[in-house]
Amino acid sequence: LYRFRHDPERHGSEARSIPLQLQRLLATLQLSSSSAVSTRCLTEACGFSGRETREQHDLEEFCRVLFTALEESSKTLADGIDGMFGCTVTNVIRTREEHEGGYHDSRRPEQRFDIQVPVEGFKTLEDAMRSLLTEEMMDGDNQWFCEALDRKVDAVRFSTFEKTPTILCIHLSRFTFDYASMQRKKVSDIISIPEALDLSFLMSGCSESLDYQLYAVCLHSGTAHGGHYHAFVSDGETWYDANDSRVTRLDEQRRLNLFAKREDGSTTELRSTDAYYLFYRRCGGTQEIQARVSEQELPATLLEEFRQENKQVADLQRAYKFHQEMRSLCVYGPPAVYATLLGFADSALRDLSECRSAVEPPASITVQVNRRRGLHAILRQARDAVVAAANKGEEIWAWAKDLDQASSGSWTLRKFDAALGRPGALVSEASAEHLFGAHVSAGAAAVLLEPCGGGAGEDGVAAGEEVAAAGAACIVCRWDASRCRISLDRGNLRVLHLQSPDGAPIAQASPPVAAAQNAESDTPAFDPYSEDPPDLFGAEAGDSGKVSSAGPVSSPLLAALRAAAAAAFGLSGVARVALVALTGTRAGRALVDDHLTLSACGVNDRDIICVEELTDDRGVDCLASVRLYDEKRNTAKLSFNHPDRPQFTEEFGPVSISKDATVADLKAMLAGILELDLAKLHLCRHQTSPQFKEESATLRQVGLGELCSVFAGHGRPLAPNEIVVRFSLYKKDSKDSEGPKAKLDISIPASTSSSVRSLRQALEEPLVLWATDVGAKSGGVPPFPLEGLTWKRLRLRDGAAGKGFAILRDESKIKGPAFGDGRQVAVQVLDADEELKADDIILGIRPWRVCDGILHAATDVIIGRSKTLGDLLDVLNTRFKGMLETDEDVLEVVTLPSVGPPLSVKRCLTLKWSESRLTNPDAESLAKPLSEYKELRDGVVLVVRSGAAATRGAPAETAGEGKGTGKGPGKGPTAGPAQGGDLASQIAAKAAALAAGPTAKAAAKASARAERGLVIRVERPEGPKTSELVPAPREDTAARAGGVPEAPPPPVGSEASEEEDDAPKTPSSLPSMPVTPSVPSPRSSDGGHLAEGP
Repeated sequence: LYRFRHDPERHGSEARSIPLQLQRLLATLQLSSSSAVSTRCLTEACGFSGRETREQHDLEEFCRVLFTALEESSKTLADGIDGMFGCTVTNVIRTREEHEGGYHDSRRPEQRFDIQVPVEGFKTLEDAMRSLLTEEMMDGDNQWFCEALDRKVDAVRFSTFEKTPTILCIHLSRFTFDYASMQRKKVSDIISIPEALDLSFLMSGCSESLDYQLYAVCLHSGTAHGGHYHAFVSDGETWYDANDSRVTRLDEQRRLNLFAKREDGSTTELRSTDAYYLFYRRCGGTQEIQARVSEQELPATLLEEFRQENKQVADLQRAYKFHQEMRSLCVYGPPAVYATLLGFADSALRDLSECRSAVEPPASITVQVNRRRGLHAILRQARDAVVAAANKGEEIWAWAKDLDQASSGSWTLRKFDAALGRPGALVSEASAEHLFGAHVSAGAAAVLLEPCGGGAGEDGVAAGEEVAAAGAACIVCRWDASRCRISLDRGNLRVLHLQSPDGAPIAQASPPVAAAQNAESDTPAFDPYSEDPPDLFGAEAGDSGKVSSAGPVSSPLLAALRAAAAAAFGLSGVARVALVALTGTRAGRALVDDHLTLSACGVNDRDIICVEELTDDRGVDCLASVRLYDEKRNTAKLSFNHPDRPQFTEEFGPVSISKDATVADLKAMLAGILELDLAKLHLCRHQTSPQFKEESATLRQVGLGELCSVFAGHGRPLAPNEIVVRFSLYKKDSKDSEGPKAKLDISIPASTSSSVRSLRQALEEPLVLWATDVGAKSGGVPPFPLEGLTWKRLRLRDGAAGKGFAILRDESKIKGPAFGDGRQVAVQVLDADEELKADDIILGIRPWRVCDGILHAATDVIIGRSKTLGDLLDVLNTRFKGMLETDEDVLEVVTLPSVGPPLSVKRCLTLKWSESRLTNPDAESLAKPLSEYKELRDGVVLVVRSGAAATRGAPAETAGEGKGTGKGPGKGPTAGPAQGGDLASQIAAKAAALAAGPTAKAAAKASARAERGLVIRVERPEGPKTSELVPAPREDTAARAGGVPEAPPPPVGSEASEEEDDAPKTPSSLPSMPVTPSVPSPRSSDGGHLAEGP
């Protein structure tokens, strides 16, 4: 292939020259310094485009069509492929006995580039290959027609190998088609594949060994519908795992795990369930080939092209490594301390402080720095960027305009919390690298650039002052008594740095640190690769990068914060300083326990503390800041209604009440406004929501603190062990067994310890009153008969969504899982008294008149579980005897599935009548109790029909469409097709049609896919098209890897008839191979990678 030279006049354009693009691809793999290469040029040269490049095809199929395309492209390549991969197999058909003095046979030599070997049922590769030599008898209907005898005779068919190739390709047939399940199937049998293989047993009369060495194994992991290819490849000494764009060397342990010694010790073997395509190289002799081809075989133009490309790749790799070390540094100036802190405090205290316009975010400059270059270079870049911004006239950076740009010793860097505006520790040489995250995607590091000698001053920490390791910071603001507001002005909003309560002073200052002295000198920068990564915050100033062992940070005392606040704001006397938390868990409360730490008081470092000076002796109970907080944030304003007018929530003005008040306090307030009896009033969120039963809970605890309205209703408040049950009226519908609900304005409080029976009894009186009132409004006609109505005629059903109106038993307790506060219950009014026993079940019966095409409404049948199936059938035959046509006629019964569309005559046709255990049972089944039939459960619907009518079927004139309505003939669908006939045969025909439909569609789709076989289109064919160079047509339709199902292949060299043996072997006679379903490749945007196939 390397000796191929492209000629535009003979081979066409370079883009469509398959040998040239394959040459380039293999040369790129051999010479390029890139870790992976694209196969796009080769796939486009083969004519693949669009969706074809993203489909996974069969590996063996691709090798075959690629070899054919290379042969057509160049005669030189055709000779090379034939000499390297071609093997000759002779298919022989010979008469079984002598005829007319001898044996007659037919021989057909066949050129193949691979050997197809069965897998199923074989343990070793040698056994599977020996099966290729098995003789097949041709007798009976499969006799062979002998032209010499001019008749059919018994014969034997077998194959012989005449020539073996230098490179032997073995295709393991792992994909078949299962005719029982009509699905593709992958054979995952384990087969032993030897590293050393002697094929002398294939050659007839071969007395010497014919040794081959395994050098590549292609594996397919997945199913017959799709999967993934990867390969193990050897260069003669080392094995590699080629998986998509990654090729990894197998160490000795992985190689031993991959290839184990055989039990007889003859050779090592690979035992695999995924091995699919094998490559063996012949050992010894003049035909042995080298594992690597010399670069000198390549055209000089390609060699120069790769040299330039490798140089570009090296430059890109250096640039990439440099980019990986670059990090973003967000530089702030001293004014940013107050600006950031003001933004944080303003967002947290907007309604408590004076009104101000939107706070501008602090100014910053982002620079890109190399994290490995040390503090000197980082500081110089930050300083240059700030001074450049100041020289441009930007007002926010004016403070840096007159500073000495040349003197780096007058600048320091400090870590900076850009969210809270809180300065952190000074950045030392040892901690500079660890400002940034380890990955390039880490966010920008924030630092504060300070000039030494000038300071942050009142905004925070003085310039050059080190924050102690054991300290903590608190955000404080001052109460402005003149404006009765919290002041966030400069000087009144600060961050105080405190110390732990171990006797250390409140503030600890260290001498200013010149973080970057002599930055312009030749002093070598800190090398982060020469020692272990230093601690970011452990190094103190002047320690030359030594790490200090500071202990864990502890919380300072509240007394320390009070003293620090008095000193910071110049207040006289610590005793007259009051501290009030404005955010956090203690928001709105004064902090008075000076002996506790801040964490013990519930204050963290993000909470804001208000400092207020006491002006009289009333103490902390009358602090103005506490009153303001209660007014703005601890007061709920709730609208409410009068119980007689629930729809009017704005009739009264909203009431203001503390969120810490109880529900009882709120109810007492509303009862006074509404002038109602407190004991006959209850509250809830909305009209349909549960009541507030725990009246001792605060409004914040019950969720009223964040609402804007509350509902007041008549009736005493419920006890904690009581619930409200809401009722609706259940009505039977002629179209369905489950009727709609009519809303009732009836709600009954019930104890959780009471039963459904007591609920029925309590419902009788309010239900009669409701029906009387509705009847009076509708002309004296109540919704149901009231005469003789007692609680025993009331049947309760679960009205919650998804419960299917399940019947509630008398013995059930209200506290069960079916009940909750505000639970919907549907009440069904019966025509007679009903008192269900624990053993009773209620069955809904739907009579279906087959001949008339009528499906009647449901009728309830109550029967005990201890009764037998015979008792149930006797009840049904008595109740529905009008449906029986003769004395010998019986009812057929089937259960209706709980899921599916509404029941109609059309659906009745599809019910499983023949499988029903309730139809025509034997004597043993009739004697079984109903409790042994799982399909007969409470509330199930049974469909019954006449057996004689079902056998006769529906007449043609009753054919129609629609659902059964129970309103007479012609209103619903018929029981069968318009032609009438036996109903059982009609159902069987419909089932057969439904079963055959998907199969027929699948077969049509498979046929359509088969016409789209994998084909490589050669632009300018040059090579020979003779039979000895073209693979013989294969009749197998075996399912490819991830492909469509095909028939099992015949043995190697098999033939169907003598006429087929003599057929011309041209490329046009090759069958088109089926295309596999599309399996998107993870790298298909550029045509895929080499290890992924086409």
